[in-house]
Parts: sequence; structure tokens; C-alpha cells
Amino acid sequence: MEHDVLCVVGLGDHIGAVRFIVKNFYGLNRIYREDIPKWQEIIGNNMIFYNAKVNDSKHYASCLPRKYKNED
Repeated sequence: MEHDVLCVVGLGDHIGAVRFIVKNFYGLNRIYREDIPKWQEIIGNNMIFYNAKVNDSKHYASCLPRKYKNED
């Protein structure tokens, strides 16, 4: 899948944003909380973020931890 645009909140400790990037751009399906700082540094050193928009919220929400997902 190509990613033309990406909407990312400040990475801080936002595990959903980090997981989204790691899954979709680095191909990893699982990262642990203690690995977040390492991935934030990798992402910060290797990606440039522009003001962009993803118009499908499910695209981003699919990478949130299970406890934060709304089940229908």
C-alpha cells in the first residue's frame, strides 16, 4: 500500500501514533511500551512530517492498542 499522506499527532508518549508508523512504514506488527523511546528516535531521525491529512479514521485507528478501540 502506498502512503501519500499521513496525519500524526505529536509523538510524545502517543503509542498509537508510534505503532501506526512502525507497522506501516517499518513492517513490524508489535512493539512494546519500553521500545517506544527507541522508535521515536528512529522515526525522528528518518522521517519528515508535513501538514497532511488521512481522510479514513479507521486507517489510523487500526493501529491503536486494543483497549482503546471501539468495538461495534
